[in-house]
Amino acid sequence: QFNIKLFEQDTIRNCNYPSKDLAEVIGQAIHYIKVMEDHRAILKEEDELEVLKPRVKVVIGRSNNLNPDEKKGLRLLNASLHGIEIITFDEILTRAEKIISIYEE
Repeated sequence: QFNIKLFEQDTIRNCNYPSKDLAEVIGQAIHYIKVMEDHRAILKEEDELEVLKPRVKVVIGRSNNLNPDEKKGLRLLNASLHGIEIITFDEILTRAEKIISIYEE
């Protein structure tokens, strides 16, 4: 879903924290990384797939409606997550437009 709210605001502590939807998807990503690590030997033996350092990219929500504090919160969250990167649909679009503009020149 495109319009998922990524952050909630804690007015008492004056900070943002991940919304329920974002927290759930982070938990799911952590689970996927753990499963990959737990099955590393099986993947290598049966599928000849070498799993060195699994990473997950999560595409969720929109960044064009985040306020400056939420954008900062997203950067801080990404910096603290190990092997997980949260990307918004707007970021995917921006990256794609940059790639297209390189080939149009």
